[in-house]
Amino acid sequence: MITETKAFENFSVKIPITLKVGRYLIKTISSMEELRQAFSLRYQVFKVEMVGAGKLVGEDHDEFDVASDHFGIFDTNSGQMIATCRLNCSLFSNYFYSEQEFHCKSLIEVPETKLEIGRVCVHRDHRRSIVIMLLWRAIAEYMKRSDTKYLFGCGSVMTEDPRQANILCRYLREEGRLRPIFDIFPTEKYRSAEFESLYFKDRELLFPQERVTAKELLPSLCKSYFDIGCFTPGPPAFDREFKCIDFLTILKVDELDHQFRQKMFGV
Repeated sequence: MITETKAFENFSVKIPITLKVGRYLIKTISSMEELRQAFSLRYQVFKVEMVGAGKLVGEDHDEFDVASDHFGIFDTNSGQMIATCRLNCSLFSNYFYSEQEFHCKSLIEVPETKLEIGRVCVHRDHRRSIVIMLLWRAIAEYMKRSDTKYLFGCGSVMTEDPRQANILCRYLREEGRLRPIFDIFPTEKYRSAEFESLYFKDRELLFPQERVTAKELLPSLCKSYFDIGCFTPGPPAFDREFKCIDFLTILKVDELDHQFRQKMFGV
């Protein structure tokens, strides 16, 4: 429990944001009680749902949480936190979760402000498009206030099958969302030899059924990354602990989808 460690004694809000939309309150988490709710929700999604942890109640937190800001979305009808995400900004930190899975030094060393989004999760009873849109609205406001030029993070897809991973890569390449820049690739722990043998040899166009498979594999959150203009610079990481593959998704803010920019930034 976070109350049993001194690590979070130094936790503080970096950029306070509060938004109210209908029944929902979106805010930068500012108290230990709110942080505890976020860690509990993360445990339910990442440990119970994804991994099948036998213990049904717990907390998910790591060494990146103290240096980060965290958003919570609250249903004001019930007072329940229904979604959360972590924002690790280069204004306040030079240590990022993505570096565990990817060699991404060339991105980290870009001089402009960078913002890593991570630990995004939504309560299973509230997984609808409005909640994802509210998260993006809050993230957009954070990007404005921090003058972020690059948004990045891991987009997870629930498969460990190298062939399905290859189909997804071919699909993203055909959609113009796989752009091999920054020389980014998975760290040794997160590589798959079987996948790489396919990735570097199989460059054929997808069959219609393979395109259907790719679209079905992409979860709505991951799809939303690519819809607003994110791209992935190369092959995914195989996260065997969480039984998924992770694409490093990168957004150059000046390439942000025009409609999304108008809706979220008002410009």
